Amino acid sequence: MIYLPNPAVGVAGIHHAIVTSLGGVPRPHKSTLIPQAADALATEHAERGRIPVLIIDEAHLLDHEQLEAVRMLTNHDMDATSPLACLLIG
Repeated sequence: MIYLPNPAVGVAGIHHAIVTSLGGVPRPHKSTLIPQAADALATEHAERGRIPVLIIDEAHLLDHEQLEAVRMLTNHDMDATSPLACLLIG
């Protein structure tokens, strides 16, 4: 479970939370952090057989860029599978 209580952290904050929650050390630049988060989600599913659940509280505060980032995280394997489940609460 990956819990994000405050979506005001931005796109990088969402990816940072994912990497941290899955036991990684987040890379400092957005261009390397985004693929790192996607790889961590795919690894969790493929190697450990678990589907991570991303819970975003106060989701009504998400902006368009953040919603697009979450959508892109679910866009895996040409939409055939999703490496995570996502709950938007708010």
